[in-house]
Amino acid sequence: MRVCGVYFVFVILLSACTNGVSHLDIALQQAKHNKAELEKVLKHFKHDSLKYRAACFLIENMPGKYSILPYDSLDRYKNFLKIIPQNDPISWDVRYSKIWHGFDSISKRQLAGFSKIEDIKVITGDYLIKNIEYSFKIWENGKIKDYCSFDEFCHYILPYRIDHEPLSDWREEGFQKFGHLLDSLMSPRELALRIIKLGGMRYNIGMTKYPYKQSYA
Repeated sequence: MRVCGVYFVFVILLSACTNGVSHLDIALQQAKHNKAELEKVLKHFKHDSLKYRAACFLIENMPGKYSILPYDSLDRYKNFLKIIPQNDPISWDVRYSKIWHGFDSISKRQLAGFSKIEDIKVITGDYLIKNIEYSFKIWENGKIKDYCSFDEFCHYILPYRIDHEPLSDWREEGFQKFGHLLDSLMSPRELALRIIKLGGMRYNIGMTKYPYKQSYA
């Protein structure tokens, strides 16, 4: 019984010690040499409680987030896209896609290799501050804030990345190009269709052979 009692006390003490370390503390520790950049964000928003909470949300959830970048700095796939004529047809069929055949040829000559770059070790304070500011500009649009809670904002508007694409300054450009649509359109489907039209995006099945996650650009 005494052994059980000692073990019980040990578990309680261990639990208390563990609970004393917040998710934010853990994330800052994992940042290592980049810790100062994350602390810069927290200091910047320390007098704005809501933006400070948003900053904490991003930092706390940053461990495990990363970019996938090609080993080859030349990135032959990306360079091939630059020489494709602009009139390459919108193609749903591999037989007519120059991109498909080009990427297929590259893959046979060189295997795609990649490196994993952890956000928490490279992301800058200025990047996060800018992302948070523009996120709030979108959320504070009267129509959106009426039906989007802060928790939903943190999960669906605030994040600076979608998958493992390279970090890019997409938020500002996207807001400047398409932000005005929020004044008249609220349906996600309508917004997506209008953005596709205004952005001049074209579909090509060849892009399914691109071996890396793509950035906004």
